Amino acid sequence: MENRISAHSTLLESNDTDEKIDGITVLWFDETIGVDKDSTILMTKLKKLACNCVFITDQTACINYIKSIGKKEKLFFILSGSCAVASVLSLVHPLRQIDSIYIYCFEREKYTHILDEYSKIVDIYIDEDDLLDSLEDEAQLVQQQAETFQFYIQNQKSTRDLEVECGSFLWFKLFSDLIMNMPQDDQQAKDEMVERCKEYYRDNEKKLKSIDEFNREYTPEDALSWYTRPTFVFKLINRALRTEDFEELRTFRFFIVHLSMSIAREHELVKEWIDEITLYRGARMLNEEFGRLKESVGKIISTNGFLSTTQSEAVAITFAGKSTATKQSVIFEIYCNVNQLNDSIKFGDITKFSDCPDEQEFLFELGAIFLIESIEEKVNHYLIKLKATDDGLKIAQEHIENNRKLCELAGGETDWTFGSFLLEIEQYSQAKTYFQTLLKNNVTDNLAFIYYGLGLAENGLGRILEALKYYKKVYHLFLNASPPKVGAFAHLQNTIGDLYRNERNFEYALNCYQEALSLIEKFRDNDYRLTASTHMNIGSIYQETGELQLALAHYMKSFSIKDKCLPEVHRERAASLKSIGVILEEMELFDEALNYYNKALEMKEKSLPNVHRQISSQLTDIGNIYLKQDKVDLALEYYERALKMDESVYANNNGHPDIAVVLNNIGAVYYTKQNYVQALKYMKQGLEMRERHLSIDHPDIGTSFFNIGHVLLDQKEYDDALSYCLKAFNIRIKLYPVEHPNVIKCLQMITLIYNEKGSYDGALDKWGIQVVKIDGEFVLNI
Repeated sequence: MENRISAHSTLLESNDTDEKIDGITVLWFDETIGVDKDSTILMTKLKKLACNCVFITDQTACINYIKSIGKKEKLFFILSGSCAVASVLSLVHPLRQIDSIYIYCFEREKYTHILDEYSKIVDIYIDEDDLLDSLEDEAQLVQQQAETFQFYIQNQKSTRDLEVECGSFLWFKLFSDLIMNMPQDDQQAKDEMVERCKEYYRDNEKKLKSIDEFNREYTPEDALSWYTRPTFVFKLINRALRTEDFEELRTFRFFIVHLSMSIAREHELVKEWIDEITLYRGARMLNEEFGRLKESVGKIISTNGFLSTTQSEAVAITFAGKSTATKQSVIFEIYCNVNQLNDSIKFGDITKFSDCPDEQEFLFELGAIFLIESIEEKVNHYLIKLKATDDGLKIAQEHIENNRKLCELAGGETDWTFGSFLLEIEQYSQAKTYFQTLLKNNVTDNLAFIYYGLGLAENGLGRILEALKYYKKVYHLFLNASPPKVGAFAHLQNTIGDLYRNERNFEYALNCYQEALSLIEKFRDNDYRLTASTHMNIGSIYQETGELQLALAHYMKSFSIKDKCLPEVHRERAASLKSIGVILEEMELFDEALNYYNKALEMKEKSLPNVHRQISSQLTDIGNIYLKQDKVDLALEYYERALKMDESVYANNNGHPDIAVVLNNIGAVYYTKQNYVQALKYMKQGLEMRERHLSIDHPDIGTSFFNIGHVLLDQKEYDDALSYCLKAFNIRIKLYPVEHPNVIKCLQMITLIYNEKGSYDGALDKWGIQVVKIDGEFVLNI
């Protein structure tokens, strides 16, 4: 849920975009903003400096706004001296969103003591021009040095074993491959890009003239010239790269493809005159990020954009600037052996295209990879020695090939495959918008796959009925296709089965999955991934119905197929490992289950983005095993890791049922430790979240009621315990037969409470369940 700021807080935002700093928010907090003419003038000047300028007069609104800012947005915070020495500074200084703090007041000497107390304060200003100059200098430096590298751990024995943020690397390589292979209708793609740029700069006449010039005169051979100039092209493309906004990047595919081809062309020239070269890049890194880098010697990093470097160390030192209390000045020294790289990483000398030829600029392609060889402390900076490497590219290539097979399934529709890519990274809203655009523009004749993509997007957004509506359209299109689309039809049946499974209609779901498997076997379709996923789905139904041996057989069959047709590290292999572990856990074979869970976690960390709900789910599974083995401290460690990740994944959702699972489990740890106060705290947080996101009779809400009742019983809070257990029973008796274990557990708990209370109030009579007293104790008579 967005943080809302009341009207009385006087929040104003600037939307026009002139020659402004992008990717930065300037926030001015002062209770007197707008009261006098001087503050109004400064507001106007600040709005000319930054694309996003915010002015707030209410302290609570100010703090809420700061917390609402995304991780990749830099915030420059201006406040008065009186506000600084009040509680505001101590509350906001620790927040990661704040890059720099500027004190603006009339009496500098009065507040100089706080400079030593808070490291993010740049300085204290009494002159507004000095303040504006300092903001502009710092903002330009931040924009030039927006985070370029992502970290991956390298296993010395195998280039396949990339960990930590390997998933993010894979998604970026997949994206690069997709746009390079999408149909290049240059005029349509150019029109799309130009329209987006005009929309962004709609109030900026100077930029609009530049966009018109681009539209009239640009040719593919001009890509490097336009990129190296300080134009809208550089700004908007790097903004999209920095934020990893893949839909926005698709809009700029026209230019990105030309730029990549130009770098490849210049790389061919480089190969003609050098065998090896050393390049440099100057930057200032946050202390926290630099600390991570110091611990990463021997590991590999990858760029998430086009990396600009120079042949001149002196130029790099200029860009590195001076270290501050919060940032470290660094020089990256990059060694490239052109022959050894064998075109796996491309870079070119673009000096002749640059407006600043003295910078001797070399530009690397998207996603270049480097090994961190060493870090040396110099007088004014740290020297970080990197070596260009092809490590990690093999595993990326295997995933790229698998993604291309999805394109073949869609009849070669790479437009559809880009939408599938958005679904893979769980950008459901972006995927929905993308498929709606395809439908509106009628860019493909393959309506079935557009409807299918819309159904998957709606399903991901939790809109089940909307998803089913689209699936029915796809069903009829496939039914009437000639020749029949066997693989696609089987995919659809699996997807519809998923919907029924989520609605707990296991009979219908099993029928859909079995029909899909029959189609595959009947037409001898050799889509092994589809066959494997169908076995997984059938296994999941048998698991739900308690037929564990059948479930395990299908899960094992699925893994056996995936073992032969998928890369060694792949999220679908990890899904099979997890499912096998779940069955072994239900069979109480905990050591075996833990072995499978750990393998699944290792694989997910290598094949998914570093923050992903499947990783947090796997952490929870491992925590569950440790809890059942009475290793409560290990259980808590894994649960807390899962909670931290889930809170990041669902940061904008006002909670999520996945978070509730972890909260409940943390409560269970504290219950085991007999810390009932903490147990109730976490369990009630989980219940509140479930009630906010799930239907009132959802089984998970019943679980929360039951667990809370259990804790209250141990606290001898019998009335409250009975209330929660009866709520749990009223949900479970509607979902399960009376002989189901979940119902029986509720009844046993309720009977125990009545015995402790010494009386029975007839609460179960309406369900035909008798509670009778025998030998002085209440017992069930079902």
